[in-house]
Amino acid sequence: MARTLLISFFMAFSFGMNSQGFYEKYDIAGFVSRSDLTVKKKSFRNFKTHLKSMNYKFDYKFRKEYRNELQNYPDALHAFNGYRRKKISTYVIYGTTSLMFGGVTSAINFGDFATFALGCAIGWVGALPFTSILNSLGKTNFMDSLIIYNTESLELKK
Repeated sequence: MARTLLISFFMAFSFGMNSQGFYEKYDIAGFVSRSDLTVKKKSFRNFKTHLKSMNYKFDYKFRKEYRNELQNYPDALHAFNGYRRKKISTYVIYGTTSLMFGGVTSAINFGDFATFALGCAIGWVGALPFTSILNSLGKTNFMDSLIIYNTESLELKK
C-alpha cells in the first residue's frame, strides 16, 4: 500500500512538473515583450516565426489549442472569432466564384469539362483581390486577440 502511494505521488509530481500552460508553452509573454506590435501584419509574421523557432507551427492544432485556452478570456475569444470568420469567408468566396465562373463558361460551351476547369481557375484568380483584403484584416484580428490574451493573463497572475 505504501509503495503504491509513493509511486503515485512521484508520478503525479513528475507529470505536474512537465505540464505547462499554453501561456508558458508558447512563450506569449516573451514574444509580446520583444516584438513591435504596432504593425499587426508584420507582427503576425513575426509570431509565426516565433512559433517556428520553438518548433511549433501555426496550424490547425495550434489554433484549436489557442481557441480552447481562450474560453476563459471572452474579450480575446471575441477577437479570435473575428479572425476565424474572416478565414472561413475567404474559403466561401473562393468556392463560390470558382463554381460560378466554371458553371457559366461550361454552359456557354454546352457542358465541356475543360472550359468548366478553366472557368474555375479564372474564378479562383479573380477572387484573390477580395480575399487578400479579408486575410489582411484577419491577421489584425488574431494579433488583437493575442494582445488581449496576454494582458488578461498577466492580470490573472497578479
